[in-house]
Amino acid sequence: EKVTILNNGNVGIGTTGPATLLHIKGTTPTLRIEGARKYDLRLDADVSGQFDIADMTTGVARLVINPSGNVGIGTTSPGAKLDVAGAALFGSNTFAKATLGTGEIALDNGTTDSPGIHFYTAANNNWGIDNGNGTLRFINKLDETGGVVRAQLDNGGIFSLVYPGSSILRLNDTNGGAFDLYSTITGAVNTFNISNGTSNLVTVQTGGNVGIGTTSPTAGLHIGS
Repeated sequence: EKVTILNNGNVGIGTTGPATLLHIKGTTPTLRIEGARKYDLRLDADVSGQFDIADMTTGVARLVINPSGNVGIGTTSPGAKLDVAGAALFGSNTFAKATLGTGEIALDNGTTDSPGIHFYTAANNNWGIDNGNGTLRFINKLDETGGVVRAQLDNGGIFSLVYPGSSILRLNDTNGGAFDLYSTITGAVNTFNISNGTSNLVTVQTGGNVGIGTTSPTAGLHIGS
């Protein structure tokens, strides 16, 4: 028998014991849906037990589920629970802080701001990584209105650490000791400084004056008391 219809309404094609409203059984059972395009829901003949949704207008499988449960979009050989070949878009607009909970991640497609990844922990304490006109930026306190850039790598390869009013790099040892490298701007004077975390040790001004033990060197090398 080609088609079986049970008295409960179940229809079987290739089976005399249909377990659902429509039950198709065979070596490569296929259900075709056709309108402006043709799509097949099928078990793949080339990969035993793999389910495909194939665009038969082009002959391309758009989505596959292999016997291990891996899902592939744009690939017929998914190597992970979700394997997407090509670009993926999550959400239709921009990051909205109010929609995220602690520990959640948002991918921003850059419709109204810069595209990037946002990591939410708590109000005013979330972080993001985005592409601001070709500059890779690490942003703190990120929300839909912006945030504070803490570090950035521009398309010329220059990496900078940024802190409001200064830049800082801290070097820690395992015993708790620390050295800070940072820049400051006081009026029209820009200085580079090295400190031990509590006291300034070395100051270098943009004019070339170097101070040791003083933050206001008045000569090429100025050693304070």
